[in-house]
Amino acid sequence: MRRKDVRRATLVAAVLILGMLPGWVNAAPPVQEPGQNLLKNPGFEGITCNPASPPGWCYDNWTRDTYNGIPYGEIYTPQGWVTFWSEGTNPVDGRKYGRPECKVIPNQNPFLGPPARIRSGNYAIMQFGFFRSIDSGVYQVVTGLAPHATVQASAYAHAWTCGEDGAPYSCSEQYQMRFRVGIDPNGGTNPWSPSVIWAEG
Repeated sequence: MRRKDVRRATLVAAVLILGMLPGWVNAAPPVQEPGQNLLKNPGFEGITCNPASPPGWCYDNWTRDTYNGIPYGEIYTPQGWVTFWSEGTNPVDGRKYGRPECKVIPNQNPFLGPPARIRSGNYAIMQFGFFRSIDSGVYQVVTGLAPHATVQASAYAHAWTCGEDGAPYSCSEQYQMRFRVGIDPNGGTNPWSPSVIWAEG
């Protein structure tokens, strides 16, 4: 967890199941109450739901929002969020990155586990790819913060990387996953900006 004085913050998270302190934000309050959640749809449970959804469930709780504004058939972004990713060769490590598949998953088979893919609630976000490296996540801009407000972000994530069928927890892959949660104190929407302050997970 990291705290930072901010005027406006963009929360950027890589492959996460996000949950901040309880409560919902009112429209642009002048000063936030302690423990107030400033995110829209923080647990990916949905904002507007298909009327045919049974109690506790939210069908069609996704959009096609992407950082480049182009909708892709394999990307289902949680409502209130924007999906981002790297493509091409990374100059730092030389790996080639590709666009992920992204979807909002329900807390039911095949995602019940073991291991469980969802920590709490009925939904989570899943980003994945086959035979390529993935550098991706979701972000949203939080507005209405008081100047120099202190904010806190936390996230829960689960990953599995393997080239074999079978063992559900790990295998002998040489590449591993890394999770990060970031805050851009400038309120930017570029997840690769040097102004993003990252916490490693």
